[in-house]
Amino acid sequence: MAINKFSIIVATFVFAEAVEAAEWRVASGEKIQDAITKSSPGDTIFIEPGIYHENLVVDKANLKLSGVVKTGQWPILDGKGTLNDGIIASGSGFTVEWLHIRNYKANGVTTQAADNVIMRHLIVEKTGIYGIYPTLGRNVVVEDNVTFGIADAGIYIGMCQHTDVRRNEAYDNVAGIEAENSHDVLIENNYVYRNTSGILAFTLPELPKKSSGNIIIRNNLIANNNIMNFGAKGSIVASVPPGSGVIVLAADDVVFENNTIRDNSLAGIIVAHHGAIPHMAKDPEVEPNPDRVKILNNLFVNNGRKSFSDLVIWGRYLVKQVISTGIPEGADEGVVPRGGDVVGTKAGTGLCIKNPDGLKLRDTEHFSKCDDGDASGSMSTMLVAQDKLPEVKSDNLGEQTYAAICAGCHAMNYQLIGPPVKEIQAKYKGNPEGIVNFARAPVKVRSGFPQMPPQAYLGDEKLRAVAAHILLKK
Repeated sequence: MAINKFSIIVATFVFAEAVEAAEWRVASGEKIQDAITKSSPGDTIFIEPGIYHENLVVDKANLKLSGVVKTGQWPILDGKGTLNDGIIASGSGFTVEWLHIRNYKANGVTTQAADNVIMRHLIVEKTGIYGIYPTLGRNVVVEDNVTFGIADAGIYIGMCQHTDVRRNEAYDNVAGIEAENSHDVLIENNYVYRNTSGILAFTLPELPKKSSGNIIIRNNLIANNNIMNFGAKGSIVASVPPGSGVIVLAADDVVFENNTIRDNSLAGIIVAHHGAIPHMAKDPEVEPNPDRVKILNNLFVNNGRKSFSDLVIWGRYLVKQVISTGIPEGADEGVVPRGGDVVGTKAGTGLCIKNPDGLKLRDTEHFSKCDDGDASGSMSTMLVAQDKLPEVKSDNLGEQTYAAICAGCHAMNYQLIGPPVKEIQAKYKGNPEGIVNFARAPVKVRSGFPQMPPQAYLGDEKLRAVAAHILLKK
């Protein structure tokens, strides 16, 4: 009898372990979402080569989606130009790898308020607004990916903390890599080329997170970012000038080290304040100037020189900007502003360049010379131990949902990808159910702007909570 009891105990532990970490396999012709629905937290879903026309929703913790690549054949998520998002994940501990994601209207893969996220070994092609898009998360790794053909950012780090972006290739996007209102971000060993702008470090107004800081940009190749800006009309990224290797907009504590920055026709690095963007909204909680930006040992080659094709692209950009938002800063110097290796905008404190001799500089008189102690040192990651992440709680479901999902496209008083919140408030005054119904099944309203992705997956409780929050927001 004792042996039988012992056997039962062992069997129980084995069964419990199997339940905790099951493996699922999806073959071509089957539905990946079916496996996600059947899975439990801690499971791994292996996806065999094939083409899958799905948009996936992952609302469970510690789930792993892993593609199986055989003899060069990848599993492909193809939105056919009609589906909105490739993958939306809201559970922490999410990993996605070895997938080719293409032809979606909104985003390739996005995580919403999820911590401890890994996105790696992905090919993301022509996925509308963003390619790889973690938002409002902590401990995020984005590594060894290729993104191209994206109308905003190939890799977009939105309001995140403790994030590593490393060994990625980003090209033919409006922005290759963007960190927006994020803290503790390492952007390292990436190849960023043939975009409108290579890397953006932005602090924008009217977002839930009000600052950016501690961003290290090092050991990257940032080259030939000169293509025409094809961002959505009226969006902030549509104002990004072609030919810019890196733009720091109102972000603080940014360090550039050991990058090769070459062949960017306007500038290698632009350090700008909010006044450089026409009609930028004022936010009393956001400091609009870049502070403590340090440009250390970097190699600058052939920046600020325009070929004939670059002049044509700049001319088209300038006409587009004057029509949509007004005359950009610097245009008073002539049709084509002077560029260089480093371009400033006469604002900000604690700005420095370590080796200014031999560089082509513009409006950098307020930059000092960096000290030897300013290097990023031996830091190899921005991540922290999982057990040291402080608990973040919000009793306001509407506020939490808005911050994680809506704030990336809707600011209070100015245009992002979607209309300002004040316009939504005016349209749906006293009618929260109208917002809910539209969010469930959006229709295209504005010509030239992307259609809002359906949000029905959030469920009625979250939709009603966020609708109420939007109508009360100030």
